[in-house]
Amino acid sequence: AMACGCPVITSTVSACPEVAGQVALLVDPRNTAEIASAMAVLIEASTEQMQGFQQRGIVQASQFSWEDCARRHVEVFNGV
Repeated sequence: AMACGCPVITSTVSACPEVAGQVALLVDPRNTAEIASAMAVLIEASTEQMQGFQQRGIVQASQFSWEDCARRHVEVFNGV
């Protein structure tokens, strides 16, 4: 979603915070009030704020690629 310029709300569990960095709105996936609050932030965001989410998301997503992921997996497999 970030790579497409879509603002992201994601979970505070698993690897989501590592991947999202400081760009996504992080919420406890078991807390409906937090999820609703994050949704309200995006609904109420100004055009400038939305553009900021979009631009920062594209930059954050550019740090990851499937090619790099595959290369790293091969390195781990070869090391085992």
